[in-house]
Amino acid sequence: MTLEVRGNAYKASNLDKVTKMKLENVIVIGDLGSTSRTGGGQIFLRNLIFLLSSLEHQKNIYCFTTVHETDVTTLYDELEAANPNLKIISTKVPSHLIGHPFVDLKFFFSIRAKIKNLKPDLIIHEQPSLLSIMIQGEQNITFFHGPIGRKKRKFSFVSHRTRSFLKQLKSFLKQRIWQDFIIRLGIKLKIRFAGKSDYFICNSEYTKNLLSEVSKIPSEKMTVLGLPVDCTSFKPSSRLRQDHRKKYGISNNEVVLLFASNFSLHKQPIFAEKVSEIILQKHPNVKIAFVGRSVDNEILDEFSQAKSRIIRLHEVDHNELISLYNMADVLFSTSKSETFGYTLVEGMACGKPTVAISGGAQIEYMIHRRNALMCTSLEDFVQSLSYLIEDSNLRDTLGNQAQRIIEQKYSIPAYSHNLKKLLCKTDSYAKFSG
Repeated sequence: MTLEVRGNAYKASNLDKVTKMKLENVIVIGDLGSTSRTGGGQIFLRNLIFLLSSLEHQKNIYCFTTVHETDVTTLYDELEAANPNLKIISTKVPSHLIGHPFVDLKFFFSIRAKIKNLKPDLIIHEQPSLLSIMIQGEQNITFFHGPIGRKKRKFSFVSHRTRSFLKQLKSFLKQRIWQDFIIRLGIKLKIRFAGKSDYFICNSEYTKNLLSEVSKIPSEKMTVLGLPVDCTSFKPSSRLRQDHRKKYGISNNEVVLLFASNFSLHKQPIFAEKVSEIILQKHPNVKIAFVGRSVDNEILDEFSQAKSRIIRLHEVDHNELISLYNMADVLFSTSKSETFGYTLVEGMACGKPTVAISGGAQIEYMIHRRNALMCTSLEDFVQSLSYLIEDSNLRDTLGNQAQRIIEQKYSIPAYSHNLKKLLCKTDSYAKFSG
């Protein structure tokens, strides 16, 4: 694919120019999160900073990020120590979710003067927001890796026997207002005020298709770049497996199912509860681990408290999550569609087979009966989990294939190669490459 950059075409294969890149100042704006393991967006941004720092001739990278008033930010010191040309400038806000209008405005007024003085060659926005409209440089790249409101959506009111009507209503309205109004409006504004030098990077073909539904971005301005995974850290480890199974009292003959996610309603926690109930009754040698924070619901928290064979963990740090992937035998996800699915990809990199719903970006790296089992119904989902619980050889076969495919598609070297090809198209790089 060729992108037109101020009248000049730069082919994606033109890698000989990459070694001549001489950007002085690159600014990255996004949400780095805190020391605890957080969402896929934060993990992506940390990997992106690492990759930018490794580019030849790269001089200065300034990352402007929000931080919750109570967050521990020792992570920032670690990132700066590992990247001498990186400087992190954080702004404390009540909520560190970029994209909330009031957070964006406070963030904007705290950083605009600093950014203007830096005179950046390239500004990278980790996600579309008011900031990506108000803060523009000569060259701008905006990443899309979160939820994107569809033009047409079937409205469904989530009910749960232990939840009050007001809690259901609040969660329902928040999700619909956020996804179907604020996010879509932000995208439209970003597209409306985007300059000719702007590029839009989607984390999957699925995200690109969603973006096309709600915008009029020319296809040549959009490209797909799957998110990076550090396969040198996320890999099978018998030592981590043994240590963590001992830590949680799991015997050798027990099979552990792991669902790692931010458990929003989009992840279908009620479906996960039904699946878990059936599996626990059917297989007495199974334990189930739910790992991640609950978002706008307490469904799995309430369910986990009533079951002795469920391990419920909330936010964990990076190393703990790697250990948990290795502790598990099977990954599963009841999310109806992921724009990427970071925890699924990381778990697969650790050699774990996966059971998931067929749809979303999952189908771009999951191949049914080769590295995963894809399902379309509750009965199908339960049966697929049962196959893997009862057949260790099948688990090994699918898990080995899963690890191989993730390394090929999303490893740091693969992502770095594709990122360089993309950056080579921007005029800020091209004008130095002769």
